[in-house]
Amino acid sequence: MGRGLDYLGKYRIIRMVRSGHTCQIYEAMDDFDHKKFAIKALVPEQRKNKEEIKALQHELAVAKDFDHDNVIEVYEIGTDGSVYFLVLELSPHPNLKLMIRNDFEMALYRAPTIIEQVFISLGYMNDQGWVHSDVKPDNFLVSNEGDIKLIDFAISEKIRTGFSRWFASKPRIQGTMSYMSPEQIRGEALMPQSDIYSAGILFYELLSRKLPYTGESSDELLRKHISGDIPDVRTHNPNVTEECSELIKQMLAKKPENRPKSFKSILNSISRIRIFRAMPKDPLENKEQDGDE
Repeated sequence: MGRGLDYLGKYRIIRMVRSGHTCQIYEAMDDFDHKKFAIKALVPEQRKNKEEIKALQHELAVAKDFDHDNVIEVYEIGTDGSVYFLVLELSPHPNLKLMIRNDFEMALYRAPTIIEQVFISLGYMNDQGWVHSDVKPDNFLVSNEGDIKLIDFAISEKIRTGFSRWFASKPRIQGTMSYMSPEQIRGEALMPQSDIYSAGILFYELLSRKLPYTGESSDELLRKHISGDIPDVRTHNPNVTEECSELIKQMLAKKPENRPKSFKSILNSISRIRIFRAMPKDPLENKEQDGDE
């Protein structure tokens, strides 16, 4: 880093938020205006990896013009010596996967707000001409109030229209196996219905703390996505209504044409049904009552 370990370009590093296989996320500040940002930088082992550098550049190309409360802002890409980094809006909140894992009662209580905003954010992205391609709880930051931010556009794909659907080169097979649509697994062109399938798995997981498909091997898992029976979320959470379970099954249809046409249509359906037979109680109120006893 240019001025020692405390800086990346003009951004002063405050702390590391998390580290992954390819990138590290930092909280940082621009000393000129004292505004805080998130910095996504390649780990030392990946700093010369051209594919990972391209992924950062692609993420900026996808998201630089996005302007939505439920989508993280991506500002610029910078370099500091051999370090490529992306500058993003800073969010103090953890991802939805951690909420489901560590505070499932809160996830259930906030589920109506969370899932509405998940669908709104993905619908916005689709409307801008992009398929996210990696929809999963890890890629949504969520507050205790259930407000979300969609993140990580590294493998997002432009929606193909007209002749480009048939004559464009075959896309690379990328994604997270537990959430991939059948057409994504086959390496076919992705459409909004591909995000809808993955969002259906997220919806199932949010309500049950379980994935609809698991396997002892990656091949077994992928086969279930392609041809396995669609499970009923009520097996794991009998408090989910039949109409909500049916909506999730529609989202998980094997053929894209059998899924809802858009997230807007899903939101219309959600507005007409109940997710739960009985609304989950606020876990914070339960804790306060326990403390008073």
